Amino acid sequence: MKEINSSILTFNKSMGWKTINHNGYKIWYAGYIYNKAGLESSFISFTKKEIELKSLLNFVKSLNGHFAFVAQTSDSMFGCVDRIGSIPIFYKYSNKTIQFTNKSNLIVKKNTEKFRFDNFNEFAMSGFISGATSLIKDFFQLEAGQFFLIKDRSLLINSYYSFFSKKVLNLDLANYKKRFTELTLDVFSDLKNTLNERPVLIPLSAGKDSRLVASALKQVGYKNVKCFAYGNKKSFESTTSKRVADALNYDWIFYEITRKKQREFLNSETYKGFISESETFSSVPYIQDISAISFLKSSKFLSDETIVINGNTGDFISGGHIPKSLFLQGKSLNSLFKSGWDDFLNKHYSLWRGLRSKQNDIRIKKNLTNLINSRLNKTEISKENIHLYFEFLEILGRQQKYILNMQRSYEFNNLEWRLPLWSNEFMDFWVSVPLNLKENQWLYKTVLEQNNWGKVWKGIEINNDNIPIRKVRYARNIAKLFFSPFQRTHWSKFDKHFFQYFYDLSGNYGLVPYSEIIKDKLGHRNYISFLTKYYLYSLDKKSKAIFSD
Repeated sequence: MKEINSSILTFNKSMGWKTINHNGYKIWYAGYIYNKAGLESSFISFTKKEIELKSLLNFVKSLNGHFAFVAQTSDSMFGCVDRIGSIPIFYKYSNKTIQFTNKSNLIVKKNTEKFRFDNFNEFAMSGFISGATSLIKDFFQLEAGQFFLIKDRSLLINSYYSFFSKKVLNLDLANYKKRFTELTLDVFSDLKNTLNERPVLIPLSAGKDSRLVASALKQVGYKNVKCFAYGNKKSFESTTSKRVADALNYDWIFYEITRKKQREFLNSETYKGFISESETFSSVPYIQDISAISFLKSSKFLSDETIVINGNTGDFISGGHIPKSLFLQGKSLNSLFKSGWDDFLNKHYSLWRGLRSKQNDIRIKKNLTNLINSRLNKTEISKENIHLYFEFLEILGRQQKYILNMQRSYEFNNLEWRLPLWSNEFMDFWVSVPLNLKENQWLYKTVLEQNNWGKVWKGIEINNDNIPIRKVRYARNIAKLFFSPFQRTHWSKFDKHFFQYFYDLSGNYGLVPYSEIIKDKLGHRNYISFLTKYYLYSLDKKSKAIFSD
């Protein structure tokens, strides 16, 4: 508990936020729940209660959906984000004064703020800051599954949910498959009942997750669906997206993105407005589909009633991001922790190869260990559930801070969204699935293929890295002849250094001059490496020291 002399709410009606005044309460809220009555009616019922911790937590735990809200009375205040923190609530705490907001630019002025330079290295290596903290001193964000309560001049910030379980489900294989099938149909049936026949838009890739969304909606009989893809019109992603949409009898549209077109968009007033509205100071912006969504909104393909449903994030929740070393048999718990940390840092903290020093790794591991220990009881971790330790760490970092920023693209264009693959039912199921069934997403992939909803899971390939640009493909194949099979690491570095710029189909390398890539000696991973570098430069020129060769 912290002592509070003053508490301030600074919210506005943008990015999907609304407000109601009822029975002595002022409530700001955003999001949705799987209940036809909706969030507003739930909050009206909520105002019949006093702000008392136990009843508040019971109310929050009863909500199934994605939301954030703050409720204020004359003498108290309560706020909460959902299990994954899909909609941010920010706050500034200094000198016993706390100020909450739904938009950072309402209370943070970059030119006058003091920075937390101790967080700059972590940000440079990953593109985000895990947990509540940020790059700005005294500026924070509620973590996934957290709430706050201000009463009697005291502030309590605590968690009501963590993605962790001491026990796994005790089912045979057939019942695991049956349970996954049934809960998926239940989730999409509940989703269907809340859509009210409004048009649905699916960003449809060649992967599993968006295909699951599209085929599950078909399976439960929802017809008002459109799909889109973007990038290179000849790519496997685009052609497969159209094949799936055609098989499901959904309308489909394509938005071509080139490096030149993306460069122009990233310098546009529209993009600058998006950055201002979605700034968090704890993550680089998620730029992958903002130009495509903005184009579709300006065209007649979308109506104002459209709800966007993406596949975020079936691959993660079904085991696709678990450190590979955790699947090895016969290792001690301490050995699993050690190898798990190595895999975790390699995956999430290697935007720049040259920044992976022993000193940086130790500092990041220490910060993340303190974070996860504040949310989990380490004595409850065993070889059977150690993967949840690292999965929850990713939720508190990359998933909440970066991946879920994707939803800001929809809100900026005044579109509602849904995340069925992050529903409570999905999380409760997958947190209890044993490790062996999550290896290479075995249960997830097997059940989807066996069910074959919409007949799009057999005969239509999933994910393929073929390069559609013939000249690049030929030049790359010739260059590869100069590297022996024993020089894979050298070839990978050479490939990223000289060719990735040309075959990356997002167009986002348009933000980087090719000459800068050629001169790179620090070892960038992808365009996000440069996005992170430029972002830190824009905050403070001192950050250039981080990237000096």
